[in-house]
Amino acid sequence: MANNCKILLVNISELKAEHDTDFPIVAPIGLFYINGYLKSLGYKTKIMQVISAKDKKNMLEDEMYQNELRKEFILFEADYVCFSLRNLTHIGIGESNDNIINSFSVSLDRVVIDFFRKFSSVPFIAGGSGFSIDPKIYMEFMNIDYGIVGEGEIALDTLISCLENKADYRQIPGLVYRQNNNVIVNQNLFVDSLHNMPPMDTGDMAEFNELYLPIGHYASIQTKRGCSFDCVYCSYPWLEGRSYRMRNISTVISEIRDIKIRYAAEHFFIVDSVFSTPVDFSVEFCKALIESELGISWTAYINPRGLSAKVLDYYKRSGCSKLILTTDALSEKMLEQYRKGFTMEDVKICIGLLKQSDIPFEVHVILGGYGEDNKTVNEAIMFCERYLSDIDVFFQLGVVFYLCPAAREALKDDVYFKRVIDSDSLVDILRNNDYNEIKNYTFFFDDIIENRDQAIYEIMYKVISGRRKIFTDNESTTKMVNRIVKQKILKGEL
Repeated sequence: MANNCKILLVNISELKAEHDTDFPIVAPIGLFYINGYLKSLGYKTKIMQVISAKDKKNMLEDEMYQNELRKEFILFEADYVCFSLRNLTHIGIGESNDNIINSFSVSLDRVVIDFFRKFSSVPFIAGGSGFSIDPKIYMEFMNIDYGIVGEGEIALDTLISCLENKADYRQIPGLVYRQNNNVIVNQNLFVDSLHNMPPMDTGDMAEFNELYLPIGHYASIQTKRGCSFDCVYCSYPWLEGRSYRMRNISTVISEIRDIKIRYAAEHFFIVDSVFSTPVDFSVEFCKALIESELGISWTAYINPRGLSAKVLDYYKRSGCSKLILTTDALSEKMLEQYRKGFTMEDVKICIGLLKQSDIPFEVHVILGGYGEDNKTVNEAIMFCERYLSDIDVFFQLGVVFYLCPAAREALKDDVYFKRVIDSDSLVDILRNNDYNEIKNYTFFFDDIIENRDQAIYEIMYKVISGRRKIFTDNESTTKMVNRIVKQKILKGEL
């Protein structure tokens, strides 16, 4: 019987540094849900955390750490080993100037895979958001047998049942496998309803507090899956589907209670793509949270549309301690360019409501993406000065379309379509170490033609002088931009 199998669930993470506040380790919430599902079917499971890198150091080079991992891995005697691969590119780890693949998480993930291969010949199965965005990269560069794109609960159980019974697995939705030297990626399907899905199970991880709650006892929770918006650069609809599927609110409350009791968690991040949509469901959740009297605080992403003073009052009464307003643009042109589905007037109204509610909030904006020019940049900065002078604004510099499979469909009739890379081409670029080619798929103030470098420096100067925080897809790039701008300010060049 398949459900008599022992399943080892491995989460691979990178740490910039111990207790780092900008790049904290994120709890593998997807793995927790899979663990809960497998346990409900009778499988024996174990969650194992592997730190692939810490403060830019490859942890698998540490002999003592190797021995710890080897002992834990062998002792469980797994029949199947499943790896959760969250990020396609590195978070908080420096880029490599020698080999482009070292800017991708697979460069460290494959070291972990190869290490465990020394002690086991059982099937290795990969999944997670990073894997799902571009599974062919992982299948090309890592020694894994199978993969699952998107939701993994049902697909993983089905795959194990087929392997145990020597049945044909090739039609399983979302399955990734090799056939005749080719990587086959099946179309994934989403569960119609999450209402009766079992709760997450964090397992018996003694290190849960140490790993995932180092700052203010911060944990994660999910109230629904899916996203109905059409933002061209976002992977949420690809990973979770374009329609919302609500979880059973009583199950979510039970999960919060369990994590609070077991790990003394005081604050929760709601990982929904947009918590405030649908607004009625978010209010129902808040009402249940108020009635539970759990006394926790929470943070979530919100969209400008649909909010009201009454809705925000429910948020506040249920423990909301901060909201993240993801406008992603602060000009009409860029809102349309990114297909955000709301206007600058919606943004102004939302900001006014948030200030009246007295709920702390911050705003996230992409600067320098496709179609951005001097006019739209100045509009964004002027908007910040006028409406957000006392609010934290985080600027993400540029847009990288090879991180978003959905962009290829969204922009098929757009002038920028040629800048959206397909999976096979990205594999070729990594294989050939072609830095120049991959830059064609990254937008970084491309439409500022005249005196481009000087224009970018001036833009960054305006941002920094306004005490805004700047992030790029890589920490080292962020530091470089800030350093160069400050040097030019000191030299009087800006």
